Amino acid sequence: LRGRWVFVLAKIGGLYCRGQFIRGEEDLLMDMMLEKNFCHDFFDILAEHLTAMALATLKRVEFWNTGLIVCDDMAGGTAPNFGPDIFAEFLLPRHKKMLATLRQAGCPRFFFHSDGCIGPLLDMLIEAGFEAFNPLEPTCGLDLPSLRAKYGKKIILCGGVCNTRILPRGDKKEIEAHVRPLIELGREGGIILGLASIGDDVSPEAYDFYMSLIKKYGNYN
Repeated sequence: LRGRWVFVLAKIGGLYCRGQFIRGEEDLLMDMMLEKNFCHDFFDILAEHLTAMALATLKRVEFWNTGLIVCDDMAGGTAPNFGPDIFAEFLLPRHKKMLATLRQAGCPRFFFHSDGCIGPLLDMLIEAGFEAFNPLEPTCGLDLPSLRAKYGKKIILCGGVCNTRILPRGDKKEIEAHVRPLIELGREGGIILGLASIGDDVSPEAYDFYMSLIKKYGNYN
């Protein structure tokens, strides 16, 4: 790793992800529509638990000088799993309270991870206090140039490389045409290029070529 920056974060699960682990995803979604009093109590308890988990994690790993990533998959390929009104009612106020408590305790930065199309929730996630987002999959409508045009350097964009269509096809011209503009977009900072994951449909040759572009054109000195 000589000559490269390594940025390590503490991690916890998020309210929706951990909630559906407990209730089951279908039941939790039905709860949020039909059992609102139960859900308010449920998410209050869960938020208190996750806040305590985050504080314990930060203390044990001593990551106070880096920050925390909340991993909370809450979207499919074309839309979140629930509407913005549901997020605003149940998750937004608890995210705000969690992050305010953690920031007061000394945690300086908050990243948010969710696969899928979280675009309709981004403004509220920013309002909650998150300042960086991953993996921003382009096939889910999360296009880095469009996000940079909308938000400027207000948020950090992490991801943006297509691991479901372009890299699996392995066409070097297509890969370069996709990656080179993203590298240029990062010239002024605020962008960390990457993939959601590397599946077995991405050949080592395609991945190595992608990385060679990063190394060749990603040095802005």
